[in-house]
Amino acid sequence: MGWLPLVFLGVFGLAVVPAAQGYIAGPPITLGHVVNWSDFVMLARVDEVHRDRGGIVFRKVRDIKGKWPTDIVRHAFNPTSGASKSKPPLDAKERAYILDWAEKGKLAVLFALKSHGMAHTYIDQCWYGSLAAGREKDSWGLWETICPEPELLRNFCCGKPAELAAALDAMIAGKETVVPVVGGGTTEELRQGRTRIRELRVGLKILEFEGKRVPDSPKQVIGNKEPGEKNTGDSKSEPDGKKARTGEKNSTGKKQEESKPDLVGTVKAVSSDGKSFTLLRPPSAKRAEPTPIDIEIGEHARITAGNEGARLAVGQTAGVWLQKGSQNVARAVHIGKPPPERKPAPEDKGNRSPADMPEKKPEGSKPVPENKKQSNEN
Repeated sequence: MGWLPLVFLGVFGLAVVPAAQGYIAGPPITLGHVVNWSDFVMLARVDEVHRDRGGIVFRKVRDIKGKWPTDIVRHAFNPTSGASKSKPPLDAKERAYILDWAEKGKLAVLFALKSHGMAHTYIDQCWYGSLAAGREKDSWGLWETICPEPELLRNFCCGKPAELAAALDAMIAGKETVVPVVGGGTTEELRQGRTRIRELRVGLKILEFEGKRVPDSPKQVIGNKEPGEKNTGDSKSEPDGKKARTGEKNSTGKKQEESKPDLVGTVKAVSSDGKSFTLLRPPSAKRAEPTPIDIEIGEHARITAGNEGARLAVGQTAGVWLQKGSQNVARAVHIGKPPPERKPAPEDKGNRSPADMPEKKPEGSKPVPENKKQSNEN
């Protein structure tokens, strides 16, 4: 099966992994959101188990969303790998649980985001994250597992993979349904049958979990379509954080209300990797001198000029919209003049003082000739 390359994955480490890892290091909050984000979702079956080498071979059963590019998917389990500083590595105990679980014929559900080569996998009572690890031609069949995702047991699903697949079918059909999730306790207690299980309502439009809204998403994909095909899903709402651009028309043909940027100034410097820049803010009533501020460009931030994408350069005037709760992380940057202030509504004529009202001549009156005016005065 060509398994040998997986043995050496740990040698190479994750030095070549892209920095953008929001799909794993900051995963979607709800099941509906991860379905929206993912290009591919499929139901797979364990085909081979290599416990001595630390690997599992999955074979596709069916596509749930999109079309997974390969029928065979290999997962390698390296207990020293980690997605980022915010995620612990897949420790030996969790690795042992996954490999002990794996038996030929068992089911799993796989989700993947094409742009970053990232995946979430669900097996019985276990979620974990992976990164594509193969060469370009076979990267969708070769994955390095990097971290456990235990929090997803309480806000995605903790039941059987077949239950999850059935729920995903309903969601993609535009319906809401329920899935079992952990209602309290630890992952170990769940696997021992000692935790409370509750039902959680899920759907493509349910983007909030226990008062938490979903983070900015890289895109929105709804419906069982290949990337690039027209979206035929029934949901037209965007994930939280994706607001209409200034001047963009809505479904009624009217322009959206123009939003005011949080910061406006001149680009003083741009980092070599393009992930941050220095904005020089002009003087104000509170600041007598121009003030520089370092801005970090959010993972999925849009940089535009007019209606087109653009790149930052020193000397440009820029408006910056910040991520919610942040003082220096941009969710959008617009190059050029900031949107104009909204003009106040015209005054109500009924509230105008008599002095402001134009002089009104009596209806039907005719102008008096100049010669008659003089005779009347005499």
